Amino acid sequence: MELHGPLDSLILPGKLEILKQDGALIIEGIYQRKDGSTFPVEISARMIEVHGARYLQGIIRDITDRKLAERKIHRLNNLYAAISRANEAIVQIGDRDNLFQEICRIAVEYGQFKLAWIGLVDGETRTLKVAAFSGEASGYLDGIHIAVDADQSEGCGPIGISVRERRENICNDFLNDPGTLPWHENAKKYGILASASCPLELEAGQSGCCPYMPRSKLFRSGTGESAYRPCQGHLPGHGSFFA
Repeated sequence: MELHGPLDSLILPGKLEILKQDGALIIEGIYQRKDGSTFPVEISARMIEVHGARYLQGIIRDITDRKLAERKIHRLNNLYAAISRANEAIVQIGDRDNLFQEICRIAVEYGQFKLAWIGLVDGETRTLKVAAFSGEASGYLDGIHIAVDADQSEGCGPIGISVRERRENICNDFLNDPGTLPWHENAKKYGILASASCPLELEAGQSGCCPYMPRSKLFRSGTGESAYRPCQGHLPGHGSFFA
């Protein structure tokens, strides 16, 4: 396997001088395989002397698993920060509309979601009405139609299922899932790749759901990544988060 990567960067004056002075150096970089694919590496380099001649020795380690673990920890930290802020908002904000908007803002700012929105279930039309939203992909909501009954195609997606069955629903391939077909074109336009929906137990006999979507296909049940349920049991509506 032919590789190309950051060993060459050691030749740069700054790096080479550090290596000569300290005798050893550890750097990270991206290596490229012959087929063009890349992966992260760590290089431990040191100067060695053999029979009076000095050589540069480098040990290359594939750190793909380490980087994946670091990204997961970073994402979980963001989610837990969002949960904490959302819980504070629930306690401190009494006005429903302001609370809805703050929950959406927190999801985007701290949870790093692409879009967060809250919708209310219309008892007559059995559809969701947008009540609050935040995020760079807010245009996704323009003219959106989401039903909550299974006899409509717009009710067979993650949100409709979550509302009806009162359970979390995770969709890690939004653009290829048959259940999300009514929204594929719009989702592709705004870069929505995955979604997760959590049911909401609401006041005054209302029910709803709290869906959200990551910037990549990252949701995994059982990892805590799908644990963002700041509104459950408290809000009279339905929330949706896209990342």
